[in-house]
Amino acid sequence: MFEKGERYAKFKSNLWGQSYYSSRKTPNIPSQSDKTGDIDMLTLVKQYIKEKYNKPGNVYLGLVHRLDRPVGGLWFLQKHLKRQVD
Repeated sequence: MFEKGERYAKFKSNLWGQSYYSSRKTPNIPSQSDKTGDIDMLTLVKQYIKEKYNKPGNVYLGLVHRLDRPVGGLWFLQKHLKRQVD
């Protein structure tokens, strides 16, 4: 999928909070998976967190809002299901 060293070149980590995460979404990459099967930002961020923090099992991230594929910009993700429901 990616050459070594460019795996996470598609996004830049900006902010970590107790219950949120934000990053800059790169244009022309979908926010979440779609029928095209192209790599999406949500999957990239989950893989990054899993590897960086050596997390076992699945990583939960809730998509607070999405940006369309051609759009780039700042986006937010919830790190805990309880915070997203509240």
